[in-house]
Amino acid sequence: MYRRLFILFLLFFAAAAFRFVVLKQPFQKPHRFDLAFRGGMEVPGPGGKGVCMIRSLGLLDLESGEITACDPFGGGCGPFNRHVRAGRYPVDVCVALFPEEERVALSRVIFSTQQVKQWVPADIGTEDSAAAVPYAADSGTDCFSDRAAFMLFRDRMETDPSFADSVLILLGENRREAWSWANLEAEGFAVVLFSSGRGEGEFASYWGLDAQGRPAALVTDFNVAGP
Repeated sequence: MYRRLFILFLLFFAAAAFRFVVLKQPFQKPHRFDLAFRGGMEVPGPGGKGVCMIRSLGLLDLESGEITACDPFGGGCGPFNRHVRAGRYPVDVCVALFPEEERVALSRVIFSTQQVKQWVPADIGTEDSAAAVPYAADSGTDCFSDRAAFMLFRDRMETDPSFADSVLILLGENRREAWSWANLEAEGFAVVLFSSGRGEGEFASYWGLDAQGRPAALVTDFNVAGP
C-alpha cells in the first residue's frame, strides 16, 4: 500500500512539475513562425481553414539600427531594446488566405540568412521580459520603422494633413481583399505599413535569434494564425 502511495505521489509530482514547466513557457506560438513563413501552413479561421502565403513589401532602411513596431496613426512607441546593424532589410508578411477573406497573420523584418534558433519577446525596456508585452494598434494598421525616421514621420503626419492623405492613398492603391500596405521609402521615410490582422487589437513582437544570439529576424504576431 505504501509503495502504491509513494508511486502515486511521484506521478502527481511529475505531472505538477510538467504543468509548471508548460505554464512557464511563454512562447507556445513563436515556434510556428518559421513554419508559417515557409508558406503553405494551414491555419484555422472563420468559415474554414486558411493557407499561409508570403508577400514581399520591399526593403526597410534602418539608418540608426534602432527599430520600432507600432500603430503608425497612433502615438507611437520607443524602439526595441535590441539593435541591429544599420542597413536595408527585406520586409514581408504572412497572409492567411481563408475561404471568405485574407488577413495579415504575421509581419517580419529579415536581418540575416542565419537560421533562427530561439524566439524571445521584443521589449522597449532595458531588460528582456519573460513574456511578450503587447502594444495597441487602434487604427487597424501596424508598421516597422527606423526610430529616427518614425519621429519625422509622426511629426509630418501631425502637421501636414496633405501628407496624411497621401499615406492613406498609398494604402488604398495597395489594397487587397481585406488588407493593404505601403512602403514610404519613395516619400523619404523609412516606414513600411500594413494591416494588422483582423483590425484593431493588441499585438506583440518577437526577436528571432541565431545560434550566436544575434537578431536574424523580427516578427509581429497579429493573433490570426492560431496557438
